[in-house]
Order: sequence, then structure tokens, then C-alpha cells
Amino acid sequence: MNFNFSKPAGLLRMFNFLPLFATAALSAFVFSVASLFSSAQANEENPNYTIEVIVFETFALRSWTEEYWPETFELPDYETALPLQDILNGSLTTPVTQTMKLKAQPDGLTSEAAKLTPKKGYRILFHQAWSQDTGADETMPKLLIDNAEQTGSASHVSGTVKLYKSRYAHVEFDLEFERRIPDRVKADFMLHQKITADEFTPDYWRFKLKESRKIRPNQLHYIDHPMFGVLVQIRYNGQ
Repeated sequence: MNFNFSKPAGLLRMFNFLPLFATAALSAFVFSVASLFSSAQANEENPNYTIEVIVFETFALRSWTEEYWPETFELPDYETALPLQDILNGSLTTPVTQTMKLKAQPDGLTSEAAKLTPKKGYRILFHQAWSQDTGADETMPKLLIDNAEQTGSASHVSGTVKLYKSRYAHVEFDLEFERRIPDRVKADFMLHQKITADEFTPDYWRFKLKESRKIRPNQLHYIDHPMFGVLVQIRYNGQ
């Protein structure tokens, strides 16, 4: 009796196909892993953060005469800064801001903002949260912030904020703050500033805050100034 051990043609074709299928599956798996790694690497290099900024003034009167306040100082870089509010409301679009994926976000520091009340000696001048992709220092623009449309206060704050990433995320503020000189301290302030009676007596005075610091996600940072201050926090969106 003769036995025929030859494989049927269909089965033979299946066995011949299996190595090709395995190779294709392995290639697809490798490509998928590579894509995920590339995406993760890109997100690590240009992470998307929500940044929230609160600028507030303090009513402490002693600050007016505890330090000497220069009448003139270097202004923030308004010429190259991009107006944040115009970007968020869609009236300004640039290739840079599109790349940054910059958009408004809900406030997350509501409990902190609730503590900054006139009853406790503070007034909020500016409060805004937005998200953006964040890259190297030289690629990130300065964003112009201004409280002119956000408050009816006579105090005015404007300037620039910049979020960038080197090894760690950094935030940079350059702000000027204009405030009415309180009547109760005006005479002492003029004397402290060496402004004589025959000179022009100002009703307002300007102050400057400029600082850059490393900032970690989910940590609340306080940037101090005797006349006003900044609360800032970033939150990683993990795209």
C-alpha cells in the first residue's frame, strides 16, 4: 500500500502565506511602536500645558514709603508681543499661534481667586487661563496681557508673559503696574521720593515686576512685589 504524504495545494499555499503574514504583522507592530514613541517624544519636546495667571494688587499703604520707586524704567517689549486676548477671541491668527494651539481654558484657581478680595486687602486685576504647546525659549513668543477690559479698577496692569521649555518649563513675566497714589500717604510718598512742592505733583505712579523662574506642573507659584503680585500655575494636558 502506498501512502501519499504530499500536502494538499490549499494547505501548502497557507503554509507559504504564514511567514509573509507574520512579517507584515511584525512590521505593522514595529511601525505602531515607532509612531507612538515618535509622538511621545514630540509631546515631551513640545508639551501642551494649561497656564493660569492671576495678577492682583495689594492695599497695604506701607509699601509706598518703605522703598524708593524709580520714576522711569525699561518698559516691557510691547512691539513684538502678541495680544493674548485677540488670539483667544479669534481676532488675531498667526502661524506661530496656530502652531502653539493656543486657546482659552476654564479657570482652575477659583478657590485662590476667591481669597483675593478687597475685604482682605487685595483686588484681582487680571485672571486668565489658556492652553498652548510649549517649545524652546527662542521659539516661544511673548504674549501681551492687559486688564483694561477686565476690570473697572483705576489700577492698570499690562506687560508680557512667556511660557517656554528647556529641560524644565519656565515662565517669564515683564509687567508694569500703574496705580493712584492714596491720599492718606501722598505727602509722605512725595517726601520719600524727594519730590518738592514746586514740582509737578503726580496722581499716579508706575511700578515694574520682571522675573523668570522654573515652574513645575500643578504647583502654585507666587511672584511677589510690594504693590502687586502674580499667582501662576501650569497643568500638563498630556496630549
